[in-house]
Amino acid sequence: MDIDDNDDGIPNAVLPWDYVIDAIGVVHNPFEGEFNYGAAFGFVDIGPDGTRAPGHVFRYSDTMEWAMGQFDPMSPLATDTPRAVNPVAPTEPAFSDISGLLLEPGEVLVIVGERLQGTLSVAFNGTNAQVNLVSNNRLDVVVPNVSGVQTITVAKSFGTFEVPFRVAVLDDPQVIFYEDFQASNTLGRFTDFSVLGDRRWVQGTFSGVGSARLNGFGDNSGANDDWLITEPLDLSNAEAAVFNFRTAGNFTGPDLELYVSSNYVTGTNPNTADWTQITGFNLPCRRILSPKSPV
Repeated sequence: MDIDDNDDGIPNAVLPWDYVIDAIGVVHNPFEGEFNYGAAFGFVDIGPDGTRAPGHVFRYSDTMEWAMGQFDPMSPLATDTPRAVNPVAPTEPAFSDISGLLLEPGEVLVIVGERLQGTLSVAFNGTNAQVNLVSNNRLDVVVPNVSGVQTITVAKSFGTFEVPFRVAVLDDPQVIFYEDFQASNTLGRFTDFSVLGDRRWVQGTFSGVGSARLNGFGDNSGANDDWLITEPLDLSNAEAAVFNFRTAGNFTGPDLELYVSSNYVTGTNPNTADWTQITGFNLPCRRILSPKSPV
């Protein structure tokens, strides 16, 4: 039975039950326009968990608040506790996603997470912003009149907490390079070069989201050294440049690394060029989406 005949996110006035005892909306992407209905029934919507909908949700034993558990039940951080009391609720806020990386002053930035109730203020590099607590899982923040790469902090009565997604605020930003890897069997404006090993970067799609992928599963041949390289970028007329991307990984392995070169020739061995490593952020090889970090 369709419980939302109008497809407007509001359940029908007449439903095939008398009461709703509890409801959870499992969220894959809070920005794609899909309705989840947990909150529509007066309860909660939960997610996403990195690039996917939550694979495990549970209630804290003290507050009875719903929360996301570890996707992998065998993880050492797993919160699944069969035949035992569930964990108690932490008090610190947790942040799972934001609506954008490249922002303009006056734009509304959506911050998604858990335990956001009690937020006193939100600041960009120390400059306070106008903030609206939409729910315990969402803050709508008006970007203040700042510029450059910003660290966002959320203040509550017992402490200040850093949002693990840096953003860049620019007045009238111009995008000169973009690649979403949605076209099949092509890396678009990137090229790959394998220095060592037989694995290479390829285009792939998961749940409609394109990406460049390097898969070492089942490879017992040893180490691989593989590069994913942009086309040349001309920044000579740029007042400031910001480069941002998202990464996700499975299992263990060396962290990804980011380098920039001014003398690399497309299609040649990267080891023949001079490269400067860009540091100051993490590109972990793990099962969740890495923090989005403008560079």
